Amino acid sequence: MKIAAIMLVLFLQAPLVVVADTPKQIHLVSDTWEGATNKDGSGLFFELARIVYEDVGIKLDYKIVPYSRSIYMVKNEEADAWVGSFYAEENFPLYPQWHIDNNRVSIVFKKNTVKGWDGETSIIGKNVVMRRDYDYDRYIDAQFIKAEVDKIKQAFGMLENGRVEFYIEAQMELDSWISANKLNMEDYKIEHFIDLKVYIAFANNDRGKYFKELWDRRMEKIYNTDSVKKLYDQQVFTSHDNSFGVSEGK
Repeated sequence: MKIAAIMLVLFLQAPLVVVADTPKQIHLVSDTWEGATNKDGSGLFFELARIVYEDVGIKLDYKIVPYSRSIYMVKNEEADAWVGSFYAEENFPLYPQWHIDNNRVSIVFKKNTVKGWDGETSIIGKNVVMRRDYDYDRYIDAQFIKAEVDKIKQAFGMLENGRVEFYIEAQMELDSWISANKLNMEDYKIEHFIDLKVYIAFANNDRGKYFKELWDRRMEKIYNTDSVKKLYDQQVFTSHDNSFGVSEGK
């Protein structure tokens, strides 16, 4: 722990990556997650990014796109970073030390289909659906038969028709969709499955390196301030104490 603390201090004292012109704007791309990245530019993750960057004179520019498109845009240097990546989800971006959330991932199944839920071992050899590009299987050791759909409605349809036994989804998005569609969950059971840290993933270029290092420096200073605590604790899907930390992924 003492060595880690010393390394962090040395990192924070090191100079930022030099770019030809100091950026005046950061271009973020993101899919829409209610309360986190709303279409109007509000939401926890966007507001946190504004505190990090706009308070030091860098304007936040955002664009809402499908998740796969956000990754493509950063890879092709059409944007500086995408919001909502799991660690090492892709091999090209730069990941900061500070993550922005812990994503609670749940698993859904019909009560009359699965008897005696026993964690990850219960899905071995089973048919499991998840939404396209949300590759939760990368973080699961158990071997299963993977199916992909584009919409949550389609996943529940596959459960209902017996085409799959399990459906893996972020709890935040499950709660939002179930509430909006007033789905009767009497026949279903939801279990906590895994927790995954959520990051802003930066482009692997000079701008990306600059913004990543600035992110870590600023987060070290602001993460425990009243304004940031309030920003997190007013959310229903997360909290300040459960979201932050310096980590090496996973």
